[in-house]
Amino acid sequence: MYLFYTVLIIATSGALGRNLGSDGSANEKPEPSENFTYHEVLDDNYELFWNFNDTHIIFETIVKTNGYVGFGISPNGGMAGSDIVIGWVKDQQAYFKDRYASGNTVPGVDASQDWFLLNAAETGDYTVLKMVRKLDTCDGQDRAILKGTTRVIYSYSTDDPVSDAVIPYHGSSNRGTKSLLLLDPPNSEKSVETKWENVITIDFLSKNYSVPGNSTTYHDYIFKLPDLGQKHHVIRFEPVVQKGHELLVHHILLYSCSRPLDDSLVGASFETHSKPAGVNDICEDTMLAWAIGGTAYDFPPHVGQSLGTPQDPVYFRLETHYNNPDMRTDFVDSSGLRLYLTTDLRKYDAQVVEVGVSPEPNHIIPPLESSFLTQGATVSPVVLTRHSKIKRSMYLLCSCMRICWGSNSEPAISETALSCQPCPRTTIMTLTFNRPEMSVQKSPSRREIA
Repeated sequence: MYLFYTVLIIATSGALGRNLGSDGSANEKPEPSENFTYHEVLDDNYELFWNFNDTHIIFETIVKTNGYVGFGISPNGGMAGSDIVIGWVKDQQAYFKDRYASGNTVPGVDASQDWFLLNAAETGDYTVLKMVRKLDTCDGQDRAILKGTTRVIYSYSTDDPVSDAVIPYHGSSNRGTKSLLLLDPPNSEKSVETKWENVITIDFLSKNYSVPGNSTTYHDYIFKLPDLGQKHHVIRFEPVVQKGHELLVHHILLYSCSRPLDDSLVGASFETHSKPAGVNDICEDTMLAWAIGGTAYDFPPHVGQSLGTPQDPVYFRLETHYNNPDMRTDFVDSSGLRLYLTTDLRKYDAQVVEVGVSPEPNHIIPPLESSFLTQGATVSPVVLTRHSKIKRSMYLLCSCMRICWGSNSEPAISETALSCQPCPRTTIMTLTFNRPEMSVQKSPSRREIA
């Protein structure tokens, strides 16, 4: 889809009316002004819609407020260094400026106005702003919008500013940040391709879980896959986030179990860090993962994840992380993941490989070091078979590293026992921590696990 806009020099304080909803109600939320392909709920009162082409992106915000609305592109989710617009409608006049934030203060007006207002309106209890800009404005006070994760920030106030220079604080609750894939087209709202045949869906969902009033909670459910009768390929998975819980559900992981569980555990519900004895260290093989800001994932057309054969997992653990900074106790959640499976098998089976060095509590960077090197080692060669074996190898690697930390021996991986023995030095990942601002007089030293 391509957008065609002729961007004119427009007045951002033109006369605009106060509109009512389609039924005449002053409280009805307005519909988007066009058929936007992409949509994200930023919070209960703030919705974002957008479309883009090779050169420009158009945004529309629909926010439940009769005060001002802020929106921006941030380097890290904070205000400092952010490219921001602030707009509002007052006395049937629209006000809108491209701004730059140097810190946690009122953003100054950008000398180069590169965001262009297309429409602004107060519709009942809502304020709507529609705007367009180039993906890369070549302005040092703007942030280029690129492929990959973009961190957007937003705010809104119940009050209109007195002037461009006097903008009231929006308050601690009327602001936020979210990671979005603006140019990697989100497809969670895309319908399943009609060319797919013999497709079934399987849901792994929490079951009316009462989220406790803690700031963060990790909660699990155990599932058993129904008998599929033959080999299937997972060709797509997507998040199923309960409406209104878009900011509550932070990430979801689906783990497969490396061996069968007692069927009495199916349906078990427990905190992630308090797994039952029959689950701990068994259901640790990462199969699928989703995090806030992500959407559906379609496997490449020649690849699928195998399920339904005797070698494939049957038991699964769904782990959900809830982010509840207000410590509310009224959330009852049934979010999870939906898998699309087909018997039309693809050329390759997908597998999951996890690599890395886990920073444990005893992973300590010595003081006054100008650099610090951490290395992980594994046996060579690594045989990539079923994902349970891969995960087990990596688990043994990390366990062995913990045992050998600080010793002079080189860690080895044993397939039969957790033990540290001399082994071939095959580095799989190196983490280096540099502190260039320090001036160290002595020769730098390093501690290695290799």
